[in-house]
Amino acid sequence: MLKDYEMPSEIVNAEKQEIMANLINTAQKEVYIISDDLNEVTSSLRVSEALERKANIQGYVEKHSRVGQELCLVGKYREAIIELEKVRDAVEQFENQRKFHDLLSTLYNNLGFCYLRFGDYNRSKLCLEQALYFNPKRVFVHNNLGEVYEGRGEPESAIGEYKKELQNNPNHPTAIQSLERLQNHK
Repeated sequence: MLKDYEMPSEIVNAEKQEIMANLINTAQKEVYIISDDLNEVTSSLRVSEALERKANIQGYVEKHSRVGQELCLVGKYREAIIELEKVRDAVEQFENQRKFHDLLSTLYNNLGFCYLRFGDYNRSKLCLEQALYFNPKRVFVHNNLGEVYEGRGEPESAIGEYKKELQNNPNHPTAIQSLERLQNHK
């Protein structure tokens, strides 16, 4: 009769340790896989949330920009400035993203126009310069700057701005008329 063979405890412990090490290793791999999956899900959720926030911001910006423009067109410049400044504050956090540059240029042009009509030439000039920073070819900005310089009593600077406007927008009637008027008064 064979007796049960008992393995020395060192071998048993080594085998147990090896089995445990393999189990731990396998468990760690599973944890890493689960962790990677969770990171992917979290990352996807973050991207999705970011896209949703951008869509919400774009909708907000478009709505309030329209309201600001409409207020400006009916001569309610103070209210228009308040609306457009809200839009500016919402959009500036995305300033470094190229797709918002055109939007920011439009926003600053509209805000500059409102300040111009309100008679605040310094703020108007700052806003219009920002509009050009975001889009140097933005139409109407140079025309508005021309009006700012006229309001400040700087006809030579105004002439320069009207000429720049006509380079970007050759048929702009206000720029043509303003340029002719200023050149005839020299």
